[in-house]
Amino acid sequence: ADLEARASGEPEPLPGPTRIELIVRLTRFEGEIRWDPSKPDGQPRRALDTSRAREGFGFAAGTSFEVGLGREIDWYERAAG
Repeated sequence: ADLEARASGEPEPLPGPTRIELIVRLTRFEGEIRWDPSKPDGQPRRALDTSRAREGFGFAAGTSFEVGLGREIDWYERAAG
């Protein structure tokens, strides 16, 4: 089986809670997520700038973050057995 998975960056940042909700859905997690409102709400929003890669050697991301993350999770689950 091909166990190679790749994810690529997206130009728009994804807020922390949205990332967690995505991971919960893709991993089929059925537990409870409890947010602690007394704690910071995550890292500052960041976005990957791929313009230099596109200009330098023609790279353009062909995989969305969600699809790439799903593939990575699938790979991990198969590899972990």
